[in-house]
Amino acid sequence: MMRGGMVFAAMSALLAATLASCGKQEEAKVEKAAAEAKQDVAAAAKAAEEAAKELEAREIAIDAYVYAYPLVTMEITRRVMTNVEKPEGSKAPMGQFARLRTYPAVDDHSVTAPNADTLYTLTWLDVSKEPWILSVPDMKDRFFLFPMLDGWTNVFQDPGKRTTGTKAQKYAITGPGWSGTLPPSVTEYKSPTAMVWVLGRIYCTGTPQDYKAVHALQDQVSAVPLSA
Repeated sequence: MMRGGMVFAAMSALLAATLASCGKQEEAKVEKAAAEAKQDVAAAAKAAEEAAKELEAREIAIDAYVYAYPLVTMEITRRVMTNVEKPEGSKAPMGQFARLRTYPAVDDHSVTAPNADTLYTLTWLDVSKEPWILSVPDMKDRFFLFPMLDGWTNVFQDPGKRTTGTKAQKYAITGPGWSGTLPPSVTEYKSPTAMVWVLGRIYCTGTPQDYKAVHALQDQVSAVPLSA
């Protein structure tokens, strides 16, 4: 009887040891799986963070491109159209007028010219230091317009027959930081940027007689700095 009890005790001890060993093995497996899962989660989080940064960088780059595109386009256009010693065709130095004497040529790609029945009279101005005075003669009821574009390509003022009538007019184009006294009977137009593009157009029927009449009007359009 005593011997049987000893055998049972020995077997119980062996079973307990075996179970303990299995428990440790399972615990090790669980710990290993947990560690691997933790690594997987960390790797996934890092990949998600990197993807988010890449997406954010892409969106910032797109926003920067869209934001700066008008400024770059205007500056390139200005350089192309003012890089001459004297007025010729659609080009003229800064502060001088380019007076197109005929309808826009189909092969002149300096700038888009959608009007097929007007003669262009245009100039680029730098109003960073002082205002420029733009003088437009009496157009005698003829259609015309002299839109003024800032560096963003926005038209900030658009004097012409439809908006200001056709009598003789004078405008002071001032820069964003300028303040001072202007001559009497001069209307101030404040530009949001130091760069200004005056893109004047005067209606012409295209006949020799009307070409001559419009050329005379073009020659009377002037722009001078306030200190002149």
